[in-house]
Amino acid sequence: MAAEAAERRLLDSIWCGNHDDDPVAAGPAAAAAGPAPKRVRTEPAPSPPAAVPPSPPRVRDDGQPWACPACTYVNQPLWLQCDVCQTARSG
Repeated sequence: MAAEAAERRLLDSIWCGNHDDDPVAAGPAAAAAGPAPKRVRTEPAPSPPAAVPPSPPRVRDDGQPWACPACTYVNQPLWLQCDVCQTARSG
């Protein structure tokens, strides 16, 4: 029973890729079984190129604060949406 459990642990470690090729360190079941078969790692297929996200719309930047068209709050020049109501800045 213990030998079968050791053999299962050995096979699990071989298939998981963390097997030590030293049969003494692996235990008596590994020494009796002989050298472990080498597992060949294959590279995963390359993933398709990611879609390029659309660039945000260009908003003119004249360095002047701008008033939100929805709530009239005066926002900082570089903000792309209103700080109060989150309405997008119109170009």
